[in-house]
Amino acid sequence: MDITDWRLKFYPTDASLSTATEEEAIRHCIRKWEGLRRPVLEEYGLEALLRGGDLSDGSGKIVFGMGAASCALCRRHSETSDIQYTEIRCEECSLFAVRGEPCCESARSPNSSPYDRWLRFADPEPMLVLLNQALEHEAETGGEAPQGTEASAHQFLECWSRDGDAEP
Repeated sequence: MDITDWRLKFYPTDASLSTATEEEAIRHCIRKWEGLRRPVLEEYGLEALLRGGDLSDGSGKIVFGMGAASCALCRRHSETSDIQYTEIRCEECSLFAVRGEPCCESARSPNSSPYDRWLRFADPEPMLVLLNQALEHEAETGGEAPQGTEASAHQFLECWSRDGDAEP
């Protein structure tokens, strides 16, 4: 099996086509992140490239980008379709509503956000936990932000290229 088979199972539609509702975008993300578990990647002959999080076919060649462009939630909350050069309105995202900050930032501890854990350690579990909490939150509240959540204005995020040195 290879990246083509992986995409058929875990990323059958592009993120930009899975943004009609917040729930649809969350479910798209969950499916993708479930495919990033180490045993799954090994089954498909893939590996996560640390310090970038993209997927490789083992040769070092990037075969799937793990940035905002492949995230249905980032796509849903972006200013334009050119996701790499746009503002992402993280404060509107259900992950922000659950966490109180973007999934790729952590005011509490640098380099410890769920997305940073993927970039640094190829660990998809923190994102899966957060996505499932967001799905639950969406079902319970219809997406309303929890009381006391303060959102900044538009935040320009380049989370997919951040680097750091924090250990787990």
